[in-house]
Amino acid sequence: MTTRRHLIRGALVAAALGLAAPFLSTPAPAQAAATCWSAGTDGAHASANCSGYGYARLIVQCHAIWPFSPWTDYGAWVWVGGAATIVNAHVHCAAPITVSVQYR
Repeated sequence: MTTRRHLIRGALVAAALGLAAPFLSTPAPAQAAATCWSAGTDGAHASANCSGYGYARLIVQCHAIWPFSPWTDYGAWVWVGGAATIVNAHVHCAAPITVSVQYR
């Protein structure tokens, strides 16, 4: 009788594991990498809206010509943990400015 109980219990455990196996082996959904859009500047503050997961930073480039010096301002790396607006204060530039986003 004890052997029969062990066989039944073993069969029930095997069936339960067989039914649960697809759920146990399914990986968690991957987190999307950070993506930013609407990067721009108001002349003193660059900003961009971001979503996803990862680090991003703003790069502001002043395309000045002689007698002024061109410059590039690299913002701090910011963790985007779902959604964020990243901002970078920069000095005024009398020439056209380019704002871009770098990811890591």
